[in-house]
Amino acid sequence: TGQVTAFEKTDGLPGNEFNRAHKFMFTDGRLAFGGLDGYVIFNPADFNSTHKTGHVPLFLTGLQINNEVQDISIKNSIIKEPLSALSFIELPYNKNYLRFEFAALLHNQPQKTKYRYQLKGADKGWIENGTLNKASYSALRPGNYTFRMNATDNSGLWSDTIKEIEVVIRPPFWATWWARLIYALIAIGIIRWYFNFREGRLKTEQNLAFEKREARRLKEVDELKDRFFSNITHEFRTPLTLIITPLEQLEHDPSLSAAAISSVKTAQRNSKQLLRLINEFLDFSKLNEGKLKLKLSTGELALFTVDSVQSFETAAKEKNIDLRFSAQGIEGFYLFDEEKWEKIVTNLLSNALKFTPANGTVSVSIVSSANDMIDLEVKDSGPGIPVDQQQKIFTRFYQVDNSAIRSYGGTGIGLSLVKELTELMQGTIELDSAPGRETCFLVSIPMKKVLGKETMPVADTTILEQKPVTSNEQDAPLLLVVEDNEELRSFLVQTMRNNYRVIEAADGLKAWEIILQELPDIVISDVMMPGQDGFDLCRICKSDNRTAHIGFILLTSKAAHDARLKGLGTGADDYITKPFNLQELELRIVNLLQLQQKLREWLQAQLMSTSPQDQLPTVTDPFLVQLYQEMDAKLNDEELGVDYLCKTMAMSRSTLNRKLKSLLDISTNDLIRQYRLQKASSLISSGLDISTVAYQVGFSSPSYFSQCFKEKYGVTPSDYISRQN
Repeated sequence: TGQVTAFEKTDGLPGNEFNRAHKFMFTDGRLAFGGLDGYVIFNPADFNSTHKTGHVPLFLTGLQINNEVQDISIKNSIIKEPLSALSFIELPYNKNYLRFEFAALLHNQPQKTKYRYQLKGADKGWIENGTLNKASYSALRPGNYTFRMNATDNSGLWSDTIKEIEVVIRPPFWATWWARLIYALIAIGIIRWYFNFREGRLKTEQNLAFEKREARRLKEVDELKDRFFSNITHEFRTPLTLIITPLEQLEHDPSLSAAAISSVKTAQRNSKQLLRLINEFLDFSKLNEGKLKLKLSTGELALFTVDSVQSFETAAKEKNIDLRFSAQGIEGFYLFDEEKWEKIVTNLLSNALKFTPANGTVSVSIVSSANDMIDLEVKDSGPGIPVDQQQKIFTRFYQVDNSAIRSYGGTGIGLSLVKELTELMQGTIELDSAPGRETCFLVSIPMKKVLGKETMPVADTTILEQKPVTSNEQDAPLLLVVEDNEELRSFLVQTMRNNYRVIEAADGLKAWEIILQELPDIVISDVMMPGQDGFDLCRICKSDNRTAHIGFILLTSKAAHDARLKGLGTGADDYITKPFNLQELELRIVNLLQLQQKLREWLQAQLMSTSPQDQLPTVTDPFLVQLYQEMDAKLNDEELGVDYLCKTMAMSRSTLNRKLKSLLDISTNDLIRQYRLQKASSLISSGLDISTVAYQVGFSSPSYFSQCFKEKYGVTPSDYISRQN
């Protein structure tokens, strides 16, 4: 059968050593084996009949769960019955490290007992463990298992008795069937939501595409309407002019009667009203095309507003409306767009008079509020506006659909124009009204107060782009304001633009790029900034020969002595602590500019002599030293020019010119010629002839050299030699 049963001396043999040749089989089937201690004779047939596998009792003798011994005698033990009677174990998911110990109850030669075990659900088959009676399992997954144990009898045959213990490891709550059910429901919900979301998104995209097509169509319609209104209103202006002008002449005709004059004034007033409506349509066309800009000028705001209000006195008297005006804190002159301010006032006032019933009240007031804001308030005792329609009235061509109000007529563009003009002037408009209560429009617009009364027109631009254009603007000093606080930066820029050309940067890295490109006269920089602080920016600027001449003012909130020393140690020309006095800053800027001008004049006096000299002037400025060295290296080459110096100095033509303009107030070409002539006068003084000198300093011919020499110094090279002799 391929099975072997071994017997030893302990089984009754005379000894354990036999001779290979001493073996014999009798005719009746008995076997004989001879050894050192005698013969052994037995009948295999008799042996097999008496050594059948029988019952071998097997018991669990030890159990460890997560390396903790389990026994009913131990407190907090998981099992609640003796190990010998244990047939079922139920454990949580985190009690999944098991160790079993077992033993067969065979007291006769137990050393021959062999064991095998199997954990059904984890092991594919029996695991024969020899005489070792222990089994260990680690990290068992939740599930149902059966631990099976088996042992051999004294003959080495496996017993037909198998000991089994059911082991159940419960899953964690997130892995239970109801948790999986919840997961499945959530997954189904997510999938359903996704499909609904996708379907909704498709619908949204379709609606958006439709809305875009509709918007394009409406835009085309609006453009057609705008072109139509623009064309027709332009056509209206010519005949209106021919109506208004004769009416103005008739108004002053002494031959007309008082009744005729009254009729003329009525016609004149209505023709001007028609002209105002036409201008409003034109304003809309300009707004749509982005061509409507601000034209700021200085004027007395209160008087200008009074004049606009008084033009409605006749219309108010016709309905017996009490028209009132008040101004508070508006004394003096302001910078504002008179044309657009008048349109805002007249449209609001016209709207108020139109909707106010007879014997009602309309009041207009202007007040100066904080932060240079002017508040214009127009109140009327009209029927009021429903809340749900208050935002719609600012829409073009919209009119409140109410028969009690609709009878007053109108185009529906006045309030829309007011809103758009207010926004163009960086202001806001608010409405407070309700049916049966007074209506109040509040317009708030930023306006700066000025000291003088002279009119100062400004180029067409928006408030955010105000740059006074004067004939000498290009000659004004260039200031760079470097400040990460947008409000403070804007304040400084707007303040300095009255006297200087101003550029700005929000951080040190961007400022350095601008400095290299623009070479400003003065840099006003904050210290604490992202990317690169003011100290580093100043240090880099002052250590670079290209930018070392630029005046540098540091602004900081650090008033400590060490901070001041650090700021001045970086090369800063001045150091101002926040909060600072604006007049003080302006004076410091003026002082720096004056210092730069004096330095420029001193350098010109030293280096730009108007008479020939025996020796070249001494140059100490590092930038000029390098520039003179580069010119010396190529002085005898008539091709020496701006391009060569730009390449060797690593600067663009415009940057090099601005640098020399700042230092010597001279262009690059003029400096090259100046240096050649200075060098020539020195060589002539050393005894060289004119022709040799001309070629050594890069002139194409001695005659041209003599001409340039005389233009510069007023004497010819020959006369200069004679004077020296």
